Amino acid sequence: MKKVVILGISAILFAGGVSSCKKTSKGKVSNDWRISKMELTDVYEDGTKDETKIDGASGTEVRSNGNSYTISVSKMTWSIKKDGSWTRESDLTYNGENNYKKHVVSTEEGTWSFLGKNKDQKFKKNELVVFTTTKSTFEKTITQTVLGQTTTTDDTSVDNYETGGVAYAYRVIDSKKKELHLALEGKYNDVSVNGNSSSSSSDDYSEHYYLVK
Repeated sequence: MKKVVILGISAILFAGGVSSCKKTSKGKVSNDWRISKMELTDVYEDGTKDETKIDGASGTEVRSNGNSYTISVSKMTWSIKKDGSWTRESDLTYNGENNYKKHVVSTEEGTWSFLGKNKDQKFKKNELVVFTTTKSTFEKTITQTVLGQTTTTDDTSVDNYETGGVAYAYRVIDSKKKELHLALEGKYNDVSVNGNSSSSSSDDYSEHYYLVK
């Protein structure tokens, strides 16, 4: 299955009800931020959804298949530099039923810039920020004990995007000297290819990051 996200202005426009932000600038956005709160939601066409909520040092994840996890946070940061580069890092542990534990360490990096003012789409100057991912690394360790037998699986994935990267347009919901709220809301297209046939579905997707100095 190949998942393609519809990005940019059209994606943000889909999210009705997201309020405009106060005026921001490169100086306000640029900081070594700590992610104090994060909300990720993916709603499928059949009404089921995946939902992750983290607040402070803990959180929960509920999957569309009925599985649920508690999350312990060791690290969640987002460094946004004035030179147009950014790095987002996290160290999370997921605990589930039947002695299931998943430890995920991730690093994403790339470039960022503001989109210009758009009168037709009613976006203000510096209201939309495009974060382009040029490299991502995910290190995952899964441990589970069943009937006294413990198994451990390690997996590392590294993606280098050499043809411009993957771009996401976030709206600046709130911008203060020591606080920043970024939101991405739009649609995903799921395209499944099987031989000469294909099928597609559309999911509603949102990300909210609350950053503090």
